[in-house]
Amino acid sequence: MSEVRGKKQMAVTFKRLERRRESIDEAAAKRAAREARRDKQAATDRGKERGARISMERELGRLARVIGLSDLPAEEIRGAFYSLEDGVGDERTRAQWRRKDGEWQERDAAARDKKREPLVVKFSGPVPGILTNELRKAGLRFNRLFTRWEGQAVLEDVLALARAHDGVVSRVEPDSTLTVVEKLASVNIEQAAK
Repeated sequence: MSEVRGKKQMAVTFKRLERRRESIDEAAAKRAAREARRDKQAATDRGKERGARISMERELGRLARVIGLSDLPAEEIRGAFYSLEDGVGDERTRAQWRRKDGEWQERDAAARDKKREPLVVKFSGPVPGILTNELRKAGLRFNRLFTRWEGQAVLEDVLALARAHDGVVSRVEPDSTLTVVEKLASVNIEQAAK
């Protein structure tokens, strides 16, 4: 009898040990999953930080090009940036920089708006999603009633998009009539604009 009881106790002990091992394995799997999620989040955060840094570097490059620094030799460009170091801690200098930025932004927007004109674009078939995004970036919106793209945009940008996808670009004249600027790529733009 005691032999049977000993075997039962041993079987119970083995079951307990098996359950304990399973719970330890489950806890380890959960811990590994948490660490994997944390690593994935850290990688995402590093990717966002890298994207923000690259965006800032592109913006700095664009600004250097706009104000004419890109025409200078590299050592002069570095010197120009080093000269800004003294003003970083000074609030008055930074306020002056913000004012100057506002002036540049206004000038930039005015120059961009000067090139924009009211345009209408009609395509012969469905428009791919990539083209849709490009048309929106150019300043156009889709008119569902007339099934065409309309808005204020730069003619050259829209013509390039329309050429690639068999579109017809029209100017909206002050008297609200449409003038066809280009029908397919074969029409000379200067002749059509007259």
